[in-house]
Amino acid sequence: MPCPDEGAGLYIRARDGRTLRAAFHPCQLAFQMGEASQVQSGGLLVATPHCVRAARGPQARGVARNAFAVFMQPNYDAPLAQPDGAQGGVSAWRPGMDFGEFAAAKLAGYH
Repeated sequence: MPCPDEGAGLYIRARDGRTLRAAFHPCQLAFQMGEASQVQSGGLLVATPHCVRAARGPQARGVARNAFAVFMQPNYDAPLAQPDGAQGGVSAWRPGMDFGEFAAAKLAGYH
């Protein structure tokens, strides 16, 4: 069933600061890369701030958004390190952290 609200969907923050609606063809598969991938790739992969806007308006009554999220992440005790020579990182990450420490620090920033 097509979404009854063309403004609903996934929105991402572009690198130039604009907020854009990300549109995908029904046959496409999209991957959202998290900050752990950004740390471990030394910045080659970049995490993208994002949010999802639900359908609104009277035509959206009774319509639900369903998604199946599969999270791929390191084990909690796995070291979260950048490649040799990489510069910078992401907020909450410090050299020597394992993934569990990093995840706890990120969650603490929201709560």
